[in-house]
Amino acid sequence: MKKIKIYVMLVIFILIAFGSKQLIPSKKEISALEIVKIIGLDYEEKTDKKARISIVINKGTEIASSDATTEEDISTQEVLKYEEKSFNTAFRTAQFYNEKIITTSHVRHFLIGEETINKDIDKVIDRIARDPETRLTAKVYTVKDMTANEFLTKLISKGYYLSEKLDSIEDKKTYQTIMIPLKMIDLLEHKLSGNGIYLIPTLEIKEKKESKENKQEENEKNKKESNEENKDLKFDFYGYSIMKRNKCIGYLNKKEAIIYALLKNKIDGGSIDITLKNKNIISFGITKVTGSTKFIFDSSDHLERIELKVNLVTSLDEVAGEGSIDNVGNIKKYEKLQEEKVEKQVYELINKSKNMNCDFLGIEKTLQIKHPYKYKKLQDNFNNAFKSLEFKINVNCKIDRTYDLIKIDK
Repeated sequence: MKKIKIYVMLVIFILIAFGSKQLIPSKKEISALEIVKIIGLDYEEKTDKKARISIVINKGTEIASSDATTEEDISTQEVLKYEEKSFNTAFRTAQFYNEKIITTSHVRHFLIGEETINKDIDKVIDRIARDPETRLTAKVYTVKDMTANEFLTKLISKGYYLSEKLDSIEDKKTYQTIMIPLKMIDLLEHKLSGNGIYLIPTLEIKEKKESKENKQEENEKNKKESNEENKDLKFDFYGYSIMKRNKCIGYLNKKEAIIYALLKNKIDGGSIDITLKNKNIISFGITKVTGSTKFIFDSSDHLERIELKVNLVTSLDEVAGEGSIDNVGNIKKYEKLQEEKVEKQVYELINKSKNMNCDFLGIEKTLQIKHPYKYKKLQDNFNNAFKSLEFKINVNCKIDRTYDLIKIDK
């Protein structure tokens, strides 16, 4: 009797299993999948179809390059746009009308438009985070001055393999040291903990500016050509979108982004340029950065000031301009110029943080980690006290390698 029950239960389980796609998923051929690496997301309150997804697909089988040059390369990519009342419906529509199965498991980059982050980024993040196929290591970017769809459409039409280009930039951050990529898992962690303040890397399109004379000549020669899109269209890292909970409240530009990375001890390469009185520009490569944050309390555990110390080690990279750079005896002068420049920029970034009443440098978090018991007394009033907090900046720079300044000048 017991064996019969076991057999009956086994048969029922097998029938349920084979009749349910959830228990035993159906096999999918690779050729049936649409390998999507980058998706743009926009949410616009004013329109009826508020949610828009922009999916970049490859129509051809050619090997992708970061900068396409031929019409054949340009034609291998396409931006598919789907607009619905919700992102769930938009994704279902994309699945229904596409010849292949679209999955987010291969998406390496998500782009979010400016209007969306200004209104409510949660409209987008909620949909991505709920998708079980989403890679938590996928990178998130925002787009400056336009929607994600406009950004993708412009660049893809010029033959940019954008996802591959972003991969390259992320791998080669030592050359510019201005961008700290943000993974999806890190974004969710920022939103769910602390004060909800975080930064998202921001991209912008840069078009070559032409003089009025050149434009007039072009119009006279060929009116049709004047209406074409700029062939020198490129994109670049703008800086960061400053997010407070679910909205963007401002931006850090590229120069501010470098100082931010420096204060967060996430500098990996990069350079500092100083200008001499004779207009010469000397470029020093950053080889090492160390920093520390010290909190000074009075006898009543009241926070009096914060001392930030930054130690820089640089090496001479290049001298631009005519004239002499003097001799090795001026090294101390060059070190001093670097210290003054960095110190000024650090103070400017701190003042920006105070004026915005937004601790995007993570001062409160550092205080909580270093002095947890003293922080408990301050946490309720920290936001109000932050505006009037005194900061003392100490920058020390050492030029480690000069490659013989005298010989370079001869």
